Amino acid sequence: QVDKNADPVWKQEAHRQVLILAQSGREFTSDDVWEALAGKLLTPEPRAMGAVMLRASRAGVIRMTGQFWQSKRPECHGRRVAVWVGAQKAT
Repeated sequence: QVDKNADPVWKQEAHRQVLILAQSGREFTSDDVWEALAGKLLTPEPRAMGAVMLRASRAGVIRMTGQFWQSKRPECHGRRVAVWVGAQKAT
């Protein structure tokens, strides 16, 4: 449901930012995706970031590292967020 309520242009740009971060080779969290989107696009459903990350994971673009970092976003009140890294698709 949250994915359906998210702006489609926002979802496309969020996915593009995930791809860029995945290709960087460094570990990242959804906070980094939000930071890349800052001032560009908004979505009425911020929980849709989870759907963006899940879609990228299922597509083999990113994988969880098993680590969790404290979110830097004030609206997250210090909750822990998953750490991701780019994943090579099996060929």
